[in-house]
Amino acid sequence: MTREYIIDKIIAKEDTVIPPKTIANIKFKTNMGAINEQLTIHPVDRLSQNQYLKLETNILDKNIKEIQVYNFSNLYTRIYEGTIIGTIEYKKKDGLLIINETSKDIIDRQGTVIKISNDLTNKQREKATLLISKYQHLFTSEQLELNCAKVKECEVNLDSKDPVFQAPYRVSPKQREKLKNIIDEMTRADIIEPSKSSYAAPVFLIPKKQKGEYRFLVDFRKLNEQTINDRHPIPRAQDIFRALEGAKYFSTVDMAQGYFQIPVRKEDHAKLVFTTDSGLFQFKRIPQGWKNSAPIFQRTINNIFSDYLYRSIVAYLDDKCCFADEFEKALCNLEKMFIKKYSSCKKIS
Repeated sequence: MTREYIIDKIIAKEDTVIPPKTIANIKFKTNMGAINEQLTIHPVDRLSQNQYLKLETNILDKNIKEIQVYNFSNLYTRIYEGTIIGTIEYKKKDGLLIINETSKDIIDRQGTVIKISNDLTNKQREKATLLISKYQHLFTSEQLELNCAKVKECEVNLDSKDPVFQAPYRVSPKQREKLKNIIDEMTRADIIEPSKSSYAAPVFLIPKKQKGEYRFLVDFRKLNEQTINDRHPIPRAQDIFRALEGAKYFSTVDMAQGYFQIPVRKEDHAKLVFTTDSGLFQFKRIPQGWKNSAPIFQRTINNIFSDYLYRSIVAYLDDKCCFADEFEKALCNLEKMFIKKYSSCKKIS
C-alpha cells in the first residue's frame, strides 16, 4: 500500500527570551498554513536531548498559536527567530517534502523530484532520504522564498561617473503582460524595487523550451563597459576533474537562483537599473547579465565552502558536487554542505 506524508518544520517566528525556571510561549510558523487537524509534535534532537529545555506542547491543532517551552536552568535562554523547534507529520496537501514509499521518490513542495540513485542499496537510500529530510527546509524552487544570504554585500564599482541611460526595448502585448508578472514577482520577493535612477538598461525576454515561459534578461552591455572588472577566477574544468579522481559517490546540488541570494550594497542599487514601459526598477541583489555577477558569486561560494573545497566539495558557480570514496563519507560531506548552506541562509533546488 502506498502512503504519502509530509514532514514539516515548526519554526520560531521571533526571538524569545525564556527566564530561568519559566515556561515561555513561542510564536511559530509552518509551511502547511492553516492547521485543520490534530498533529503530534516531535521535538528536534537538540531540544529533546537538552536537559535544560523541554517542549511542553505535544499536540497542534487550529486553536494553538504558540508552543510552550520550559527552561529548567538557572540562566536566561534565548530561542532565536528561525530556530527549528520540532517537526510535524501529516498527509499530503501542499507539502514541503513528500516521501512516496512505493517509488521512493522525494519531492519538494513545488513538485520537483529530488533524485536518489537506484544503484544504492535500500539501506543506503534510506539513510540518504533521512539526511535530505533533515535539511528539507533548504530546498525550494520558489522565488518568493529566496532570502538574502548572510554574506558580504556586493559593490558596483565604475570607472565613469556619467550615468548610462537607454530607452526600453519594444515588446509584444503578450510579452508585456509576461514582463509585468515577472516584475511583480521579483518585487514581492524583494529582489527589485522601483527606481528614480539616472541609470537604465533595457530588458528582453527569451522563450524557454516550456511553452509560454520566458527567461528575463537585462541588456547591461553599456553598464558593463563602465564596470571595473572583478578578476576573481572561475574554476577550471581540469582542476575539478582532478579533485574528483578516485571518488565513487557523488551528490550534485544546484543553487536556487543563486545570484538572487547575494545582496547588493544599498548605495549601489541605483546603478543596477532596468527600464520597461511601466517604469524603472533597481536590483537589490546581483542580476544576470552584469559582468561581475559571476566572479562575485564564485568568490562568495568559495568563502562559504573554503574548509572543504577540492577535498570533499567542488563548486562551479551555482553547481556544487560533494564526493567521497565511501558511502558514509559521502553522507557526511553532504551534511557538511547542508550545514554551511543553512548557516549562510542559502537555498538550493
